[in-house]
Amino acid sequence: RFMLDQDGDGDGLPLHDTFGDSTWDNLGIEGISSYSGALNLAALAAAVRWAEQFGDVQLAHTCAERLRQGQQVFTSRLYTGEYFRLCDRGKYRDCIMADSLIGIFYADLAGVGDLLQAIDRTQVVSHLRAVYANNFRKFQEGSLGPLLVASPKQISFSGDGGDELQVNEVLVGSAWMSAAMMRYYGLEDEAAETAEAVASVIYGKGKLQFRTPAAYDAANRFRAPMNMRPLAVWLLAAAGETGIMQQFNDKG
Repeated sequence: RFMLDQDGDGDGLPLHDTFGDSTWDNLGIEGISSYSGALNLAALAAAVRWAEQFGDVQLAHTCAERLRQGQQVFTSRLYTGEYFRLCDRGKYRDCIMADSLIGIFYADLAGVGDLLQAIDRTQVVSHLRAVYANNFRKFQEGSLGPLLVASPKQISFSGDGGDELQVNEVLVGSAWMSAAMMRYYGLEDEAAETAEAVASVIYGKGKLQFRTPAAYDAANRFRAPMNMRPLAVWLLAAAGETGIMQQFNDKG
């Protein structure tokens, strides 16, 4: 209900207009965002289902209407025909965020994805192919994992918060989420290649398995060891990637 009250224009999507007001606190995201937008749509879908189960007809109707509007805005303003843009304003408006559709994935895993029918899953697959091509393969030829942010024309960016954090880095949790989504939506080869690249850095040459960092870059620098986001590796199990999980088990 608090979220609904904050939705001033009633389109079901949050608007970013202050630096650091998203979960990616070092990125100057402006306008509506595919990352927070997808999470909001998933939350609305869950709210609709819960409200129906609890017999709150008015809340179910309100959330369903916001969900309908939000999906329309999400696709019309963010989908390029190839991928979902990170946001619709500012320096990242043509960029791809590796795990920006995690909300759609969560909704499907939670069994409420049927309420997100306006977002064609072929568009999700196309987006993940773009992640593989731009965020992953263009960065160090795919040897390190997918960059959090990239575009078809650019993979290196100046930092918004003074430091080049989050841009120009592989965010470990984001990388695991991306691989899990690739696996879940049928891109098994891309998923395996992406996961193996990240695993080679952490469990191979980096030997960081006991202090898994939030991120690392092309210069072999890493930061924020023992970060929580890399626990997203377990999404690979949820996506059915038992082969990769067995590799992790074999490596201790």
